[in-house]
Amino acid sequence: MRRLKWVLAVGFALIAATGLRAQNTVRGVVLDEDKLPIPGAGVVIKGTTIGAVTGLDGKFDLDIPAQHAKGELEFSCFGYENAYRAIGRSYYEVVLHEAALNLDEAVVVGYGVQKKGDLTGSVASVNQKTLKSAPVDNLTGMLGGKLPGLVSRQTTGLPGENDAAIYIRGISTTGNSTPLVLVDGVEREFSNLDPSEIASITILKDAASAAVYGVKGANGVILVTTKRGDVAKPTLTYNGSVSFSSNTDMVQLLNGPEYAYWHNMATGLDGLAPNYTDTQIKYINGELADPQGVFGNTDWVKLIFKDYAVGQSHNLTVSGGNDAARYFLAGSTLLQDGLIDGVWFKRYNLRTNIDVSLTKDLTLKLDVSGRIEQRHQSGVSAGSSDPTASVDGGGAEYGYKNVVFYTISAKPTINPRMPDGTYIGYQNPLIARDESGFQQKDRSYVQTALSLEYRAPWLKGLTARAMLSYDFRNTLNKRLMLPCAQVTPQYGTADPVTGYVNLTAGNSPHLSTGVNTLQEEHALYSRYTGQAQVNYTGSFGDHEIGADLVWEQSGTNYRYFTVTKQDFAITEIPDLDFSTEVTPNSAKGNHSNTGRQGLLARVNYSYGGRYLFQASLREDWSAKFAKGHRMGVFPAISAGWRISEEPFLEDSRTWLDNLKLRASWGKLGNDQISDFLYVQGVALSTNAQAVINGRAVQGLSTTSVPNREITWETTTTWNIGSDLSLWNGLLGLQTDVFYKVTTGILQTQSGEMPPSIGGNYPSIINGGVVDVKGAEVVLSHHNRVGEFVYDISANASYATNRYISTNDSENIPVWQSKLGTSLGSVLGYVSDGLYRDEEDLLNSPKTSDAVRVGDIKYKDLNGDGKITLEDRTWIAGPQLPKVMFGLNLSAGWRQFDLNVTLQGAVLTDVMLCGNYSALGYSDGTYFTQAFKWGSNPPKYLVEGSWRPDHTDAEYPRLSTQTSSNNAIASDFWKRDASYLRLKNVQLGFTFPSRIVNAMHLSRMRAYVSGSNLFTLSKLSKLGLDPEVPSVQNGYYPQQRVISAGLDITF
Repeated sequence: MRRLKWVLAVGFALIAATGLRAQNTVRGVVLDEDKLPIPGAGVVIKGTTIGAVTGLDGKFDLDIPAQHAKGELEFSCFGYENAYRAIGRSYYEVVLHEAALNLDEAVVVGYGVQKKGDLTGSVASVNQKTLKSAPVDNLTGMLGGKLPGLVSRQTTGLPGENDAAIYIRGISTTGNSTPLVLVDGVEREFSNLDPSEIASITILKDAASAAVYGVKGANGVILVTTKRGDVAKPTLTYNGSVSFSSNTDMVQLLNGPEYAYWHNMATGLDGLAPNYTDTQIKYINGELADPQGVFGNTDWVKLIFKDYAVGQSHNLTVSGGNDAARYFLAGSTLLQDGLIDGVWFKRYNLRTNIDVSLTKDLTLKLDVSGRIEQRHQSGVSAGSSDPTASVDGGGAEYGYKNVVFYTISAKPTINPRMPDGTYIGYQNPLIARDESGFQQKDRSYVQTALSLEYRAPWLKGLTARAMLSYDFRNTLNKRLMLPCAQVTPQYGTADPVTGYVNLTAGNSPHLSTGVNTLQEEHALYSRYTGQAQVNYTGSFGDHEIGADLVWEQSGTNYRYFTVTKQDFAITEIPDLDFSTEVTPNSAKGNHSNTGRQGLLARVNYSYGGRYLFQASLREDWSAKFAKGHRMGVFPAISAGWRISEEPFLEDSRTWLDNLKLRASWGKLGNDQISDFLYVQGVALSTNAQAVINGRAVQGLSTTSVPNREITWETTTTWNIGSDLSLWNGLLGLQTDVFYKVTTGILQTQSGEMPPSIGGNYPSIINGGVVDVKGAEVVLSHHNRVGEFVYDISANASYATNRYISTNDSENIPVWQSKLGTSLGSVLGYVSDGLYRDEEDLLNSPKTSDAVRVGDIKYKDLNGDGKITLEDRTWIAGPQLPKVMFGLNLSAGWRQFDLNVTLQGAVLTDVMLCGNYSALGYSDGTYFTQAFKWGSNPPKYLVEGSWRPDHTDAEYPRLSTQTSSNNAIASDFWKRDASYLRLKNVQLGFTFPSRIVNAMHLSRMRAYVSGSNLFTLSKLSKLGLDPEVPSVQNGYYPQQRVISAGLDITF
């Protein structure tokens, strides 16, 4: 018996040992495309229920029974494509790729999120992956070419001022047309956020999506969501890069000898004696040295601009957490030098997003972010992005007159300095760059938000949220202007033998008084936002419903003060205390307050995932209007039909992923107008004075007639769209067609006679009506061939607007009426070629200017035999493109990844004839009138000009005399501004795990990228960028940027 027990024990032990040997334990880690761990991923033996789940570190252990030793492991996770590996290894490192089609993906929408498959509105978004593939110093520049319906124009490359102008589906009002931007649900700027902080960016384009924002949603909405922590082990990520920037297009100017040659030819065509003598030309050519030291051959562009500028960026993020608390911390710096000495921009960002679970059902969220920005340039601005902008708003105080303007207009025939060091020239750019002083703009931001979220345990799907935010911005602008002595050659005084000229001593034109000045501007801005919302989502069989009720209130406060002092005892310490003399009329200040309140109700319904419906109603109150007109009501409805989910298409689901039709209608409001238009405006009068107690007291005068009836601009939008996906994302197509009408556009009323002949009619009324129609299309392709995976996405959008009602004066000719024209159209003359000969001059309509053969001839539209203002008509559309398109390519093979973005535009015009049209009238610029005020003209303008031996010329005759005939706004100077631009290219390499693990890292990736690498445009031959405003005088060029970086996860 004992022997039997012993034998049985040994037998059972052998059986157990055999079983142990029959099982093989495998280990591994599951990562995403960024080589970050994926917690909660499933690992199963295909065809069985035997499996494991990855932990917070993405790792797993799994015992493989002997009978499955030749099987296959299946790796899966929500939102990712499944991966398969043959059993037979002891360790697996598996990378899961994001699913090309994920209809359950959550998309951020107004006041919440929705499943992508349930969207009934027109929405587009970019995610973290897209943001990483296009590292730029400004987020607005990154969006170009990536989102359908978004129109982007990058008008300048000036560091710190290079925001792209963004519009959604074009322009539908004469007022503010910029979209509403919300960062984590609060109205904020987003261009200078660091990309490492951003989780996603979504744009809401139609009324069904944007109407939930009522008063401010008419121009579309951009939703920016920042990152938050997850339940995961702490992850530390660093990204750093260094960049080298250079100018893209620069107009080609004449050198010294060329200038002297063409200028003498121009004076000859004017019937005048040559301006440059033979001796002076020898000085300029370098054949002789000028003993006086005035003449030479100076390349001002090369002298002012550096070959390249260096920039660097660094960011560090930490995220993680557990069930009790989650956190995301980010800090970054950006340092960017300009191509002109003294120009630089610095930015420092800090963000903390913390989620704390106070109880199982109650969560507290605290978001705190700060940002410091510093912009520096010479006292005379380096370059302008807006000729009408104030110093506080960015751009140049002197409009187009800045360092770039002086550089392209300075005569190349003179030396920069006299032998004794005195500067030469009336507009010497070296004075503007090095001797004019400095200006520095410092801005600091603090943005906070505190919210409580409650999930009702007694009713599944019911949540409540309350949020309070407070933002503060402080701006300090300091501008020190220093005079500089110079001498100006008087060219008509040249000695015929020596070439010597008389020199007039004086101060540089930017400060001709010869007295130094210091201006300081202070601006304080604050905003508070309060929100309370209740949300419910539930399902009952095939029925899914959602309901939202939101209350919101916000207010802003702005204060501004500026003062200028002059004649400082010292300037080494730029402080107002070092002068007692206040510049007359320089002390100014103002303040403004705004307030809004809104209430939103929204319902969503879905039946079987096939029939989708959404309706919303928002009421808004705005302090911009008088009592009785402050409330606006903005409804919207939308519906969708997912045909692909119908039972009759069940057999097609092997190749038809998704087919959905969408339609929406809604109304939105716009209160982006000046404050207090409903009250009488007054201002300090420079004429009205009264003597009180023997002292002259300044009086007040009225500035405008109020209108208490002013109310909202209202935009009504219709949208029809479709979404199609085939063969598991192999091919995708999205289309939208839209039409919107904006009524009640504010317009100035003039020329009216009041009832009592006393002036009671209001100055501004709700009078204009503009409609916009357009279409959008997105075509996408996703595929995997072995280890090679790629995505291609092409998008195009078309939008055009027109006036369908306006308060045109009855006295203008019909061809000058705005009806039927687009907003931003250009009024000017219709050209009729060039005057061919003297007979042509005699038989053509008379002009107010003295014209010669080779000048531009204009058409007499009213037939009175004269060219007058009544002969102007609408000659060009707006420069904002009617069609914009983009092409995006991403590809990956093993450790390599490639991302390419191209952006383009067609149906867009540019006028070469001046920025002055933006200021209300037209005049010549150096790009249309050669030698204007003695400036250096572009090479194309002189080489292509009319001459007796070149009568089939592209441009009019040369002249040194100031004449408005050839340079006024006309279609002669209209050019096609269509373009195709290689916006961004990035090539990355992710280091293999064996290298990364040996360095005790989780992930390491190196990359090189380039921005604005080339542009195809008809304007390129002129050296002009197609995105800049019409005038080229003084605009800081766009930048071509090459950068290299390293991305490390610890």
